[in-house]
Amino acid sequence: MRFGIKTLDDVQAEGKTTLCRVDINQPVDRETGKLKSINRIEACVPTIKELSDKGAKVVLLAHQGSDIEYKNFYSTKPHAEVLKTLLGREVRWIDDVCGPAARAAVRDLKNGEILLLDNVRFVAEEQTLFEMKLRLTHEQQAKTLLVEKLAPLADLYVCDAFAAAHRDQPSLCGFEQVLPSCMGRLFEKEFCTVSQVMEDPDRPCVFVLGGAKISDAFLMMKTVLERGAADRILTGGLVGNIFLTALGKEIGQGSVDFIMKSNYGEYIAKAKELYARYGERITPPAAGGVPGRRPGGHCRRGHRRRNRRHLPGGHFERKNRVRQRPHGRL
Repeated sequence: MRFGIKTLDDVQAEGKTTLCRVDINQPVDRETGKLKSINRIEACVPTIKELSDKGAKVVLLAHQGSDIEYKNFYSTKPHAEVLKTLLGREVRWIDDVCGPAARAAVRDLKNGEILLLDNVRFVAEEQTLFEMKLRLTHEQQAKTLLVEKLAPLADLYVCDAFAAAHRDQPSLCGFEQVLPSCMGRLFEKEFCTVSQVMEDPDRPCVFVLGGAKISDAFLMMKTVLERGAADRILTGGLVGNIFLTALGKEIGQGSVDFIMKSNYGEYIAKAKELYARYGERITPPAAGGVPGRRPGGHCRRGHRRRNRRHLPGGHFERKNRVRQRPHGRL
């Protein structure tokens, strides 16, 4: 047991039908059906291999993209092929999540065998909008379709999806209400590292937060600031743009439009609140770049890189826009 949570060392896996929630969400090339990266799949291999080696009947639950990340909303079939190569053993896959075909496949598993179910977010209860609008308690999640269909077939639940563990979804919070549960090796490693940072970080402790997963970034920011774990937070990307907007700085109309069209407008108010309380520890972007133009006013990729103009953060003219990304990456 580590930090009050059971690990694989605390459970008996042999002969147990084990539901293992992993995070193997990767960018997908929808035209070819190929994954653009396999780093998250590689990271969860130790847990899957250990369970299989111990004689568990391993049932993998995973998501790929989401209803608000539709460009990557895809089947988990390509992941099964990658896992097969990485593990050096058969990984069965079925295009079902918790229906009759999936349940029959789970019942058919033998000790040591591995089955990957299709994208759990094909089930409405796992989708982001469902989570955000209904806000089910963990007890209510234990009564959802996914849990009620799969839990009776299982003896053990293992969560190895640390990167998704902050989400309030049945595959992450519902099963542990009704099944003996523990964390996998990847979860154990990352959870212990984060716990150490939160409880006794080396000083000074600086967090760098950016990217497009705004809800995650703001949740992390609020937590580490309130607990005093962060001495300073550096913001960039879309997070930085939201802070600049909250501070009344100019980021270009295209960047503002992206924030509003993506339904991130509410985070402007949250950024104002955080900055009012912790402004001395939050650093917005200090500078950004505007692509240059060749004579005639037309942009050419190489020309834009060579002639990019660097401006102080918050000083982008609306007519120029920051054009590296639709949201104006800083």
